[in-house]
Order: sequence, then C-alpha cells, then structure tokens
Amino acid sequence: DERLDSTQNIVGLWSADEKNVHKQRINGRCASCAWNRDGTLFAIGTYDGFVHIKNISSFQKDECVAKIERPGGEPVWALRFCSPHPQDDTSARFYDDEPTSEVLVVTDWNRRAGFYDPEGNPVKRDDMLLNYDPTCVEFIPSGRFLLIGGSGRQVTLHTRLGTEIGVVAQMDTWVWCVRVRPVSNPSTVVVGCVDGTIACYNLMFSTIHGLHKDRYAFRDNMTDVVVQDLVHHTMTRIRCHDLVKKVAIYGHKLAVQLSDRLHIYRQIKGNGESKQLEYTLSERINKAFDCSLLVMIPVIIFVLFYVVCSNHLILCDERRLQCYDHKGLKQREWQLDSAIRYIKVRFPPEDLSFRINRNKFFQILGNVIGGPTGRETILLGLREGQVCKLFVDNPFPVQVLKLNGPIKCIDISASRLESSCNSVAFNTDNEEIICYSGGSKLTIRARGYPGHQQRMFGFVVGFSGNKVYCLHIYAMQTLEVPFSNQLYQYIENKEYQKAYDLACLGVTTEDWQILGMAAISDFNCEIALKAFARYKDHRSTQLVHEIKAMMAANEPEYILRAHVLCYEGKFHEAGALYRANDDENRAMQLFTDLRMFDDAQVSLEFEY
Repeated sequence: DERLDSTQNIVGLWSADEKNVHKQRINGRCASCAWNRDGTLFAIGTYDGFVHIKNISSFQKDECVAKIERPGGEPVWALRFCSPHPQDDTSARFYDDEPTSEVLVVTDWNRRAGFYDPEGNPVKRDDMLLNYDPTCVEFIPSGRFLLIGGSGRQVTLHTRLGTEIGVVAQMDTWVWCVRVRPVSNPSTVVVGCVDGTIACYNLMFSTIHGLHKDRYAFRDNMTDVVVQDLVHHTMTRIRCHDLVKKVAIYGHKLAVQLSDRLHIYRQIKGNGESKQLEYTLSERINKAFDCSLLVMIPVIIFVLFYVVCSNHLILCDERRLQCYDHKGLKQREWQLDSAIRYIKVRFPPEDLSFRINRNKFFQILGNVIGGPTGRETILLGLREGQVCKLFVDNPFPVQVLKLNGPIKCIDISASRLESSCNSVAFNTDNEEIICYSGGSKLTIRARGYPGHQQRMFGFVVGFSGNKVYCLHIYAMQTLEVPFSNQLYQYIENKEYQKAYDLACLGVTTEDWQILGMAAISDFNCEIALKAFARYKDHRSTQLVHEIKAMMAANEPEYILRAHVLCYEGKFHEAGALYRANDDENRAMQLFTDLRMFDDAQVSLEFEY
C-alpha cells in the first residue's frame, strides 16, 4: 500500500514496506493530486495551471510521462482518473469513438474541465465550460458518470466525457468535497461544504425504455439510446449528446425526448439477420415537454405525460390532457376527475399501453384492436379507480367502469379475469393467446382453456409470436415459450383452424405432425394439407389428396378412416374397422396385399 502527499512544491510517497518517505520537488505549488486505477500512475495539479503525470516506477527520477499546460494558467484545483471501458464485443461496437483506456479529467479555476488520456493527449477537442469555479471532482466507481462541485453550491452530474445530465445536490454554500462509496447500489454520494455541512445522497438511475414487438430501445449512459432487435440480436447506439428523458419505439420509428426538444428517428438499415441496425433523424420538435412517459405509434408518439397521434400530440399532466397539432397549436383539452395512472392508446393496427406509478415505471403492451387514423381512442386508468375512454376528436371523456382501487394496468380484449397478476400482455400476432406474470411465474393461456406455467422473474411487457419480453430489474429478457399445451387443447376440441393459427407462431415438427394427422383423421383436408406442407411431409400430403378424392367419390366414412390408419401403419386397426362394418373382403384384400396371410385367413373365416 502506498500513499501520495503533496505540500507546497514537494510530493511525498509513503509505503507500508519502507520507513523512509520518498520525496520529489515539482515546478510549481501543488494544488491537487490523484492516482490512476491500478496505482501505476499519478497526476499532480499545480497553482500555475500545469498537470504533471508521473509513473510510480520512476518516481525518484525527474521524469514525467506527460506534462499538460492548461489554458489561462489558473490553479488546477481538482483532477481525477476514471475507470477504463470494459473490453468486450459490445463496448468495441459502441465505444469505437471513445477512449477505452482511463481518462483523466482536469478542472481549473478558469472554469473549464479538460479530458486527457494517460499519455496527456486530449480526448476531446474542446474543454467543457463551467459557470462556477470547480473545487472537487469524482467519478462514479463504474467510470460512466462524473460529479463536479464548486462555487456554484451544487453537485452536478455529467457523463464520462462531460455532457451535463443534471443537478444531484443543491447546497447553501460552496461545495468543497464530494466522494462516492466504492461499492454500493444505488451509488451513495457524500457532499461536504465549506461551512461544515455534510450531506449524503443515494444516486439512482431509472430505467427509460420502450418495446414494440421485437424492437427494444433503452437509455444508456443517460445521453445515448440503444436499439436492439431481440430476434436477430443486432443493435445500434444513437448518441444524443443531451439528457435522454424518455424513449418510445414503434416499428421503424423511434422517438426520443431530450431536455428541450423531441427527436424522431427512422430506421434506414437492419432488416435482416446479418444487417446492422441504423437510424437517421427524420423530424425534430423544438419544444420542451414536462412529461414522464413517451410512446410512439405509427405516426404516433406518446409521452405520458405525452402522446403523439397521427396528427396530434397529447400532453398529460396529472389529471389534465392537452391535445396539440404538430405545429404546436393547442386543439383540445380534457380535465379528468383524478390523477391518471395508466394510459392505453388504440389505433390501427396496434395499440400500446403505459402504466404510471410512484416511481414512474411503465410498461408497453401490444394488441391488435383497430381504430380510425386521426380519431384514436385513449383508455385512461385513474387513481380513484375510474376507467375512462376518450377520442382525440371528441371533447367529452366517457367513463367505462369504476373500481374500488387505483388502476395499475389496462388491456383490452374479450372479457377475461385472472387473479394474482402484476402484468399482462396479449399476443400481437394472435389475440387468442395471452400471457401474464405473478408470483415469479409466467402463465400462457389460450382462450377458454387452462394455462401452462413456467418459472420467470420480472414483469411481462410484450408478447409477440412465440417470444415473451419481460423486464427484470433493469434488463430486458427474451423468453421463447412453447405452445404445445395450447395446441393440444385446441386439437382435443377439434378447433383445427385455431390450432393452425397458433402453430404458425412457432411449434416443433412433431407438433405439426400431430396437428396434421389429427386434422386428416377428422377429414379436415385443408388444415392437414397446410400442416404437412409446413414440414415438407410429401407422403402425408399424398394421403390428403387421396382422401379428398375418396370424399369426392362419396366413399363411406369407415373406408376413409381405415385408409388413414393404413398410412399410419396401423393395419390391424384398419382390418378391424373393415370387419366391424361387415367389409371382410377389404380386410382380406388388405392383409393379402401385405402378405399377412394369417390375418387374411382370419378375415376369410369371418366372411364364411
């Protein structure tokens, strides 16, 4: 263990293994010092605006790894090294334009902050300008965020390279020192002021995200938006260089709410397994919205407290909804009886839902409902238990029902009821299938049948095809769910069309075979032919054509069933079916053709 001290123009290095203190003179009066992460380098800031970066191995020598001269010559009052970016495939893809090594941030009383690599080279072309004199600087342990305090009586949060995010603490006097607990979740920040005040804060970063089918967008590093294709496992990063307040995604469009404007992006590349996603800015709305949720719909953006329909933008503030056109002109306003907790927007061909609670957590659920463009329907769940419906082109909200408690989640379909649920989603490709979570279990149900459960942690936020999207803590997970149980339920009740529609979402070859044979056994040739064609069973396809020809010839049902049994290799069952219908000749002919003479003899004895 080693300790670094600086006083006047002397730097001292203390070691637990040695009694002597190694000292060295520095040109200039020392004002600040800092170690790098592994203790191999240290930096000294001086009153005359210089920064000396030295290697611990050459401490006794008058050598510097680098010497940085700050513009203006003002005292370098605070500096700090931050952690390097992790070296993995994701970071290489996303941070190719950022230094992956450690970064040294240097603040001086010229009200500037500079960023350098360990060799003293600038990693940003221009310094970050401050409106106060900085006295302390500290990185969050992960190295992703930076805290700066000083004469502004505030502690401000910045990204790794200086983009301002917001104010962490507002104090009464100068902030003289700020420290972050090394291992803590959430990050614990302690602030010390010149008047002796000490304050402690927990720094928590909320999850800002949006989901539509297999596209998931989320905020990263507070100023970036990452878009993922959950099926093809491709992704891209959009750098906004501003605080990302809300995101919403719909199809090929992405809406991002920043501090004073709203950006709408359009996907231009990435529709394929091996193609990289790419988005371009298509629209910009230069207006600041005070909202807590953003959503996008065909040409519809929703921010909870804010939504944009095809021709309108809807702003929600507690119990009030305001409707604006895309030019920013107010068109309509609705006043509700209590605060809004949940919003669902209905429009062609999809709908999206949003849940609002105390910590501003929200969900997006998909469902094919319909509704005319420009006359979108909005369902509102209120804190006092009301569920209201309003139309964008109608000034009067309609109360649908009233419950005893606050509304936490709404979804629309045929009447269904299930207890112990904390989240629910209908399948966007087949409304007959629903999934819901609760009690660390995921339940998949087909309409009117018992559900199938499996272990799952988190909240269901989307259901598309055979994939369920769930949010667990801060991570979005994709689960592939089997539909075999629901398929067999449909088959048992001879609902072959529903079984086929379900199977198209994704089942195994064996399930397709079971569906095809069950359908042909009930002489549903259309479904059977589609099922056999799905897994290219040409032999069974030939069977379907033969059955259709026999049906056209008005052959008796038992002959059709026996023909199917023969294709399945169940010759004795086919012979028994012939004999049960007094058709020993066909039974004898069957066994004779198969050279099963003992069975043919039995059929002959039955005949005589």
